[in-house]
Amino acid sequence: MNRKITNEVPYIPCGIFKIRLPFLHYRIETTEFIQGLVLGVTALSAVPYLETYMGIPYELAWSIVILDCFLYMLHGFLGDPVVPGWITPSLPLTIVFLEGFEMGEERIQAMIALQLLIGAVFVFMGITKLAEKFVNAVPPSIKGGILLAAPVTVIAGQIGEGGNLTDTLPQLQQAWDYCC
Repeated sequence: MNRKITNEVPYIPCGIFKIRLPFLHYRIETTEFIQGLVLGVTALSAVPYLETYMGIPYELAWSIVILDCFLYMLHGFLGDPVVPGWITPSLPLTIVFLEGFEMGEERIQAMIALQLLIGAVFVFMGITKLAEKFVNAVPPSIKGGILLAAPVTVIAGQIGEGGNLTDTLPQLQQAWDYCC
């Protein structure tokens, strides 16, 4: 391919977006792969929360999580160098908010309203460039701590005693004991 040597990664122009596809426009790095695994485990841990706190059937919860993971990846594909994942650290607050509503339709509507409100705040922050100022104001050590501690806490909660994975998959506990 003939291309100009610049600091910008190649892309497919699509209006205001710059579509970048893995393997075509950039190679997969080890750190990105590990980040993807952590993101996947964190997202999959939402299945029992959706079942318990939203009253959603198991199959539908899996469908929601798969769609969620695709939408997480959409940022990178459209040229936005963001690491989505704000919901994991805010999960306890979200659960407390949702417990104020009846299980079922009312709680799902409350969750949709919360997501739309937060989405509107994020769009506003993106358009006004407040997001960039906020991200640059937070020290890297705090950002790293939040991004690393949240999935580790979720994983430990799922694998630990009384966690959803040990309740549903006793073989995982046996494998863990064998390895450690």
